[in-house]
Amino acid sequence: MDTGDTGDTGDTGDTETNPRLEVKYGGSDELATIGPLINGTWLVPRSIEEKLVAEGREVPSPIRGQLLIDTGANPSGIRPDVAEALCLLPTAGESVTAMGKTPTIYFTARLRLEVGHGVITLENPFQGINGLEHAIPRGCTFEGGDIRLVGVVGRDVLRYSNRVWIEQGASSHGSSMRG
Repeated sequence: MDTGDTGDTGDTGDTETNPRLEVKYGGSDELATIGPLINGTWLVPRSIEEKLVAEGREVPSPIRGQLLIDTGANPSGIRPDVAEALCLLPTAGESVTAMGKTPTIYFTARLRLEVGHGVITLENPFQGINGLEHAIPRGCTFEGGDIRLVGVVGRDVLRYSNRVWIEQGASSHGSSMRG
């Protein structure tokens, strides 16, 4: 985890320095329509970036957008077309849902999330999640811009934030998240 602007430590957590994850909305109707979103950026894994640079090859551009916060998801997920744009290779795996085990694909990527006054950066395998481009109604905006849903933040990432804060209009609601 990284609570600064650069660097990665992979799948580790430090409960004393975990930042607060903030989600702000104009009102409860907006929250009900689009769900809790956070800005984030997908990048190639650090090892791939270093290899491409050493070989004098172009590093795929980071892909910025919003991620839906889903406290029921574990692990977090990336849209397969986003992974493809980053030239990430899929690996086969399984996921466990209420319906049992199902085959799925994973992509190892780096995810940088803007959380309040800091940044959480993780490099992990993320589940490929199809259909996210249809999860938000057309015409909805987030923080004054068009929504580009690029993934889902689940419990595996939320554990790095010791508090999730959702602000709606003039009132605020927070809930502690301890891992």
